[in-house]
Amino acid sequence: VVALARPQLGSKSETVKREGIELMVAMDISNSMLSDDVKPNRLARAKAIVSRIIDKLDNNKIGLVFFAGDAYVQLPITGDMISAKMFLDNASPDLIQVQGTQLEQ
Repeated sequence: VVALARPQLGSKSETVKREGIELMVAMDISNSMLSDDVKPNRLARAKAIVSRIIDKLDNNKIGLVFFAGDAYVQLPITGDMISAKMFLDNASPDLIQVQGTQLEQ
């Protein structure tokens, strides 16, 4: 049975050259982003824009930082665009207890 699996010993190292960008997006998810001065609201508009950017990031990487009163790396730099979309879709002010945007910190 083991012979049918064709086990092999050793390892082979291969250098792969890859070109692309690594984009880190910082998104304000404070309560003020629920303001409807833009339709449907600021947060939904920002999420739609970042979603379109993610759709165009072939062979590139993205990371997400969400902030309000505090900032948190929600998604480290990754090439996994499905996960990026999932984290983006779940962005809401409820994720951060300390509200209020203080950019100087």
